Amino acid sequence: MTKIKNTVAYVIKTPLALTDYAIGTNSEDNGVGMAKGQSISMQMVDIRNVVIAGLSPEIGGTLKITELAYEGVLTSPADVANNLDPVYIVSPYEVLMFNVNGNKYLLKLQDVTIGDGEPDIADSDFITIVAIKNLGDGTAVMAGYNADGEIEFRSLKSTGLDITVSSGNIVIESKAGTSVGDDGVDVYKGLNTTSKLHEIRKAKSVGLDVTIDGDAVKYESKAGVNVGATGQGIYKGLDATTKIHEFFKLNFPDFDVALASDVITVSLPADPSDVKFYVNANYQGGDSNGSLARPYVTLKEAYDRYIGTGDVASPQFATVGTIELLSDVETGQTGDPDEIGYLSANSLRIKGNGYKITYRGTQEYFISTAYLITEVGLDGNDRLNQNISMSFEDLTITSNTVHEIVEHKNYTSPSIPTSQNTCGMTFTNCVLEDKAYLEELGSYTTLAGVTVFGVPVKYQTALASDKYLVRNEDVNWTGEGNLILENVSIKASSSTAIYAKNTKCFWKNVEINFNPFFVNSGGIVSTKCTPKNDVFSVFIEGTVISQNYFRIENYSSQVQYGTYNSQQAGGQGAIVKTLNNCFVEIFKGFVYFETMTNVFLISKDTLMSPRSFDGSNITSLDATYGAFKLSGTAPVSQMLINISDSIFKNVFLIDANVNYIKPYATTANVNTAQFTSLNDYVDDAGAIAANLIVGNIYYNTTDNCMKKVE
Repeated sequence: MTKIKNTVAYVIKTPLALTDYAIGTNSEDNGVGMAKGQSISMQMVDIRNVVIAGLSPEIGGTLKITELAYEGVLTSPADVANNLDPVYIVSPYEVLMFNVNGNKYLLKLQDVTIGDGEPDIADSDFITIVAIKNLGDGTAVMAGYNADGEIEFRSLKSTGLDITVSSGNIVIESKAGTSVGDDGVDVYKGLNTTSKLHEIRKAKSVGLDVTIDGDAVKYESKAGVNVGATGQGIYKGLDATTKIHEFFKLNFPDFDVALASDVITVSLPADPSDVKFYVNANYQGGDSNGSLARPYVTLKEAYDRYIGTGDVASPQFATVGTIELLSDVETGQTGDPDEIGYLSANSLRIKGNGYKITYRGTQEYFISTAYLITEVGLDGNDRLNQNISMSFEDLTITSNTVHEIVEHKNYTSPSIPTSQNTCGMTFTNCVLEDKAYLEELGSYTTLAGVTVFGVPVKYQTALASDKYLVRNEDVNWTGEGNLILENVSIKASSSTAIYAKNTKCFWKNVEINFNPFFVNSGGIVSTKCTPKNDVFSVFIEGTVISQNYFRIENYSSQVQYGTYNSQQAGGQGAIVKTLNNCFVEIFKGFVYFETMTNVFLISKDTLMSPRSFDGSNITSLDATYGAFKLSGTAPVSQMLINISDSIFKNVFLIDANVNYIKPYATTANVNTAQFTSLNDYVDDAGAIAANLIVGNIYYNTTDNCMKKVE
């Protein structure tokens, strides 16, 4: 028999097939044909089954399959095997499977010890069975293995992208965008259907500069340009910071400028001989030029504009300009840009339209022709270089800071008495109000329990009485005084209201009142708040001219005062005080209710004539001389006061006593009784002998009655 190892006789086949046969020897006695030791044929499939069923190894153990699972940061099967602690002994015939984070690896080695401290093995010692991992640095799509060993993948979704499946592919594409805003040109064009790229329209402009600044698109104005061959450019340029076009403002001081329907109209004033500068403190246009449409907001602006290119002696708009108020205005305080010192300029005219100027400066007599005389100056013969005038109409002028408001000085050359320039000032329908007590509140004391209309009354005893609200002096070359007051209310506080010296006044409808809440007093005497005897409504003094002439037609005082212990709280010394040569005439007078020391305090050289004067509501406190009292030395013969058609109380008289003033009247009411100074005759013959004529009335002493000459 040929031996099996004879490869010539028996060709080697590889690989074997399960249907191949091999020759073997039977080890068992299985009957006929299968005797022990008999040669037998063995099919490879049967050999395989016997081997798989397990053979007894040469050195112990059986074939087995083991799986080691790991979850952690290690990803290599060799790293996991080399770091096993405790170590693991791989048996002969043992199939060892590593499960590393769900991936499966088969170890090629048997009969070895692996783990920490043992010889390292390599990834090449493993057969990769299943290994799946996420690539890149984005969000992982594979979530991992679940408890059943199944691989789990995350689903894809997006709000801003379209995700679809097409021909087995997952297709991720941009969604089309949109332009936002209610109106305007769309910057976003759309999504290209082929490239799937967003398309944005480019920006370009003829009138704007379009540039890239980092990631920003900048749209900036281009600088403009002035057109025309000649003339002043209006366009200033483009602000380098704000990129706003800037234009020069147009100022036409001598013209009216109006804006209507987007058209600016520049025109001459309606009447160049009557230029008005309007003031409205409430105007907020910010483009004031003094016109009716765009008034100034401060009096200082209008005052400066009136002076213009001239000066206070010769303003640019003298005789043709008028400042006209459209609201109440206040002058600035010290240091303010709208502060006014003197509110005085030659030919100045201010029309108030019923509004008020509140002065808050520090200049005493801020309305002053005396100041203008120094500004206008004199010629070589000491005459005024030009006429001086100011006028105020329909206006309230209130001073919060100084008592002295108006100073008028008439002027005549001391060497040339003939025709020359004059000086005058007029107030018509005006109120002149002294509220400077606001600066002196510390000088006042509250009168306990005294109120006027619910307002507490305070009094003072020591403030100066010669800070006159109105001061008028001298005469012009005509022998007249040119301070004119008509329909004027004067509201004084702690000083005499009017001082007239060496002058002549002809005033009409003048009301003079003192503040009823801050009163003047000589102090508390015998529980009474007495009047202050050096304060008067009018103080008239003559020192140079032979006679002062002072006439008021329709004088009145209309204030209600408070009462302290059954007597008026405070008050004035008298309505009128005179000193030296004076002629005082008050034609028609009325006092609402007032208590004072005397009504008239007059010097021996004064002619006093209060005619048609209603003094029935005046109480005179002088228990010796009453309503009429002499000031200074007594005359040689007894003085007379003409009170025709008047009413007075508290009139005291000792006939022929030169220390008393004797009333004179055709008819009057004195001390609530009828009074007359008509001559006395025994009969008509005596009256005719005294130059009376038929029709004259006289007092007949024979019959003790009034009688008409017949």
